[in-house]
Amino acid sequence: MNRSVLLGMTLILAGALPVRGDYQARPALIVPGGMVLFYNSEGPLSYESMSHRELPSDAVDAGPVYMQSCQFSLTVPLSYSLSATSFSGAAGNGSYNKAMRELRDKNPKLRGLYDVMVDLHQTSVLGIFSRLCTEIHARSYQ
Repeated sequence: MNRSVLLGMTLILAGALPVRGDYQARPALIVPGGMVLFYNSEGPLSYESMSHRELPSDAVDAGPVYMQSCQFSLTVPLSYSLSATSFSGAAGNGSYNKAMRELRDKNPKLRGLYDVMVDLHQTSVLGIFSRLCTEIHARSYQ
């Protein structure tokens, strides 16, 4: 066996070289505080996209796209103390499925996405109201 192939295989097995598909999923669910009375929320787990070089040969670039989906949380403290017990609830769909579904509804001619970048944007007002949004920026092709 060629020494460079053997070295490459050894480095891949040892984890020194990245392998496509080698990533860890990190769920992004909104975290309500206090005693949770209601929780019906979905968030992104992970998404692996194509790069420009992996596009089909007949793909035509359709430009950049932006999608967003959000989860919401409301926490109601039972007193004015900082360590007071509170009741909370969370709802919303901040998942990739919702964002992709909305994108396909707006752009039915798109065949796919590549160079996908995902950000989580959290807004909180005095710890009472919180919003966690999944923001997706990508390039699309037809």
